[in-house]
Amino acid sequence: MKQIEKVYQSLKNKYTQEDKEGYSAGELAKELDLHRSNVSGYLNKLVKKGRVKKITGRPVLFKPLIKRKTKGNDNKNTNLNQLTVFDQVIGKQGSLKTPIEQAKAAILYPPNGLHTLLLGDTGVGKTMFAELMHQFAIESGTLDFAAPFITFNCADYANNPQLLMGQLFGIKKGAYTGANQDKEGLLEKANGGILFLDEVHRLPSEGQEMLFTFIDKGIFRKLGDTENELTSDVLIVAATTEDPESSLLETFNRRIPMVINLPPLEKRSLEERLALIKEFFQQESKRIGEVIYAKLDVIKALLLYHCKNNIGQLKSDIQLGCARAFLSYMNQGKNKLLVDKNHFSESVKKGLLNLKNNRQKISQVVDNSKPQLRFSPEKKERFIKQEDQYDLPGNFYNSIERKLFDLKSKGVNEQEANQIVNSDIESYFEEYIGDFDSQINREELLKIVGKNILEVTEQIREYVNNNLDTELPSQLILGLALHIQSAVQRIKEGEKIVNSQLNEIRMKHPEEFSAALKITEIIESQLGIQLPLDEVGYLTMFLCPAEYQFSQEEEDKVGVIVAMHGAKAASSMVKVANKLLQVNHARAMDMPLTMDPKQAYSNVKNLVQEVDQGRGVLLLVDMGSLTTFGELIHQETGIEIKTIEMVSTPMVLEATRKAIISLSLEEIFDFTINVNPYLGKKLLNDTSKQQEYRQTNLVITSCFTGEGTAVKLKSTIYKNLDLEANNAEVMALNISDNEKFKQKIKKLSQEYNIVAIIGSINPKLAEGIPFIRAEEIFTNQGLRRLSKIIEAEDIYLQVAESLDEHLLYVDAQEVIQDIRRVIDDIVEELNLKVKEDSLVGWILHISFMLDQILAGDRNREYQNKETIKEDYKKEYQIIKDKLKLLESNYQLEISDGEVCSLVEIMLELSI
Repeated sequence: MKQIEKVYQSLKNKYTQEDKEGYSAGELAKELDLHRSNVSGYLNKLVKKGRVKKITGRPVLFKPLIKRKTKGNDNKNTNLNQLTVFDQVIGKQGSLKTPIEQAKAAILYPPNGLHTLLLGDTGVGKTMFAELMHQFAIESGTLDFAAPFITFNCADYANNPQLLMGQLFGIKKGAYTGANQDKEGLLEKANGGILFLDEVHRLPSEGQEMLFTFIDKGIFRKLGDTENELTSDVLIVAATTEDPESSLLETFNRRIPMVINLPPLEKRSLEERLALIKEFFQQESKRIGEVIYAKLDVIKALLLYHCKNNIGQLKSDIQLGCARAFLSYMNQGKNKLLVDKNHFSESVKKGLLNLKNNRQKISQVVDNSKPQLRFSPEKKERFIKQEDQYDLPGNFYNSIERKLFDLKSKGVNEQEANQIVNSDIESYFEEYIGDFDSQINREELLKIVGKNILEVTEQIREYVNNNLDTELPSQLILGLALHIQSAVQRIKEGEKIVNSQLNEIRMKHPEEFSAALKITEIIESQLGIQLPLDEVGYLTMFLCPAEYQFSQEEEDKVGVIVAMHGAKAASSMVKVANKLLQVNHARAMDMPLTMDPKQAYSNVKNLVQEVDQGRGVLLLVDMGSLTTFGELIHQETGIEIKTIEMVSTPMVLEATRKAIISLSLEEIFDFTINVNPYLGKKLLNDTSKQQEYRQTNLVITSCFTGEGTAVKLKSTIYKNLDLEANNAEVMALNISDNEKFKQKIKKLSQEYNIVAIIGSINPKLAEGIPFIRAEEIFTNQGLRRLSKIIEAEDIYLQVAESLDEHLLYVDAQEVIQDIRRVIDDIVEELNLKVKEDSLVGWILHISFMLDQILAGDRNREYQNKETIKEDYKKEYQIIKDKLKLLESNYQLEISDGEVCSLVEIMLELSI
């Protein structure tokens, strides 16, 4: 335990056991055998954190911000019958009486409470119950006011023990590739509070073992740390839907003393179920801001239908009914918001079939004299809680109102508008609320992208979470995995990846671009491929949540419509895509075989007009007349439409994923047709997709015979450097005849990319080929220099290949060689050290600068020009002189402002 926590625990224990106003730093220092000044420093830090209060006087006293248990009020704080947050829970004197008593006992058990296991089916309220335990612990003074409540779902990392243990226990710097700094685990973050482990049965064996060590001994180690043991004052509350008799849970039962069973909805009384129904209607009334009237047969149906997924499903079914009723209320101008049975699903309405056998029971809890129940928004909620996973978004009903208004303003009649919005409501509940059995888990992702891709994606997520000031949200993991899978497939098939926003992305997000370069290294090393620079731009977009990632709001995005023959073919594909991406963006239009083509055309046209947000619509179809609809609708409405036929589920996934990150219609179209060359209609010339031949890097070793020193140099290089990883070879040559040597070099340069010449004598060949003296190679310094030259050469080649698609006025291969000479000269003269990602930034900046100057599209004013010229005279002059090579070769003039910009970039990016 850290010293600051020891001080806090000592203060807390003394304050709860003794009747004093507070304690001085000297008193605590004496008890803990610590220096008084150190204890005073810790106490003042605790004051700043809001955990301790300072009482001015002589001496200065400190007290913890908790409720004291004294002889006078001890019964009040520990009495299990005391009024607490649990007393606001429905079922407190019924089905939840025993669980609540158990929970109170677990929290109050001395000295620090009992670890607890919650058992119950999906939707019974395990998370809510754990939150109530946390609130009760604060009320009772067991935990202080600032005590954390940390939630972790073990299923998220069930098949990746390394990531799971890293999340739970923390990570030591260097534990694995990408772990560049120590990371605090959830056990540390939950110190002084409660750690809630949901779906604990999904913990892999390694995670169980480490958790049990913590439960048994109170100690743990960070992942990768074999020396330092840590402690944390944490109460574990775990939850599971698993059979309590399973072998796994038997192990938990032996170690976790308090096991609490939460009953399913069917085991709760009708009185409790009615109270829950009223509570949920009350919440919707408050959310809408309107009085809600519910017909009596609705209440009876909700009381008697089979609610498979318990309270969670009951709540979402009521929300769906209220949403449909609200639609009718707004669209038909009714004078009150009335919910009737027709606003509910068939499964709910079937509850009325059970009325015959339960009429007497129902009459005991429902007043049949009242045809309707009234719910007012003014009534207070039972208790304040954290965000409920089953809650609707705060703007849900406003969205319905806005959608109706938009449709009517476009001339859509009342009936069609009602159908469209009702379809949206049903889709939302189907995808986000009602389908509890289809939560996306790792097993489902494995079926889509495969083990290798998913493991790489998870490794990237961990790298981002550890190294950037952002975290990749879980809903982006599938998108990133699909993106990597698509990129790998395209590269293997020899297709080019082009990112038209590459330079803009690099300049706008330099930190994320640098991180994306590191991510490419992870992908390349794990999957054995080489990614082009354009792909770095796309990976950067995943790291910029505010600008490129998606939200639930459908605005300024390309619409995606799937239209197919068959009763539910299109709907099925759209459902899969929306569910996996956790959005509701793609739309479906099913065309039963009996539907008239004119009606189908009208339906598609109306849907296009609805989803168009000014950026066009991508229409994915299967065959037949549907393939012609896009052009016809464009001619009639003026909306930009692109059509792709022979649609498949991967294509719908890709199109939707690109649309929700706000790519253009053209870009989404290009990505989607390339998802699967056997399913998507390929509109690009296949010959343009052939993988370009890439020259091998060649290192020349030389001596007078070509067999002595040259061969030894070659052997040393192969032994010490990983040449294969950098596409490089070494060749030993005879240098006794200088002319023949030059001719040989000239001939080899047509087949290879010569990166360096090593020998005892410098042949002084064409500029641009570095020479390294033979004796340097037999030292680490010389080998490091050669390694950097080879790696840099590979970077230049990759950049040149990527820039082919972006530079209009200069040849990428030629300009890169010229830029290389300029950068090498600047680096050597200023004695700079440049990181790989910084080198890429320099190359891109200069390349686009030259191309834009030649295009006459480079009119930039540099604000700090005079300051740079004055403060960095030497750097300014050297860079200006070296740039003359580019000015001469391309017949252009580079302004002082551009030179100053390069000076600033050099200062920022050099090590």
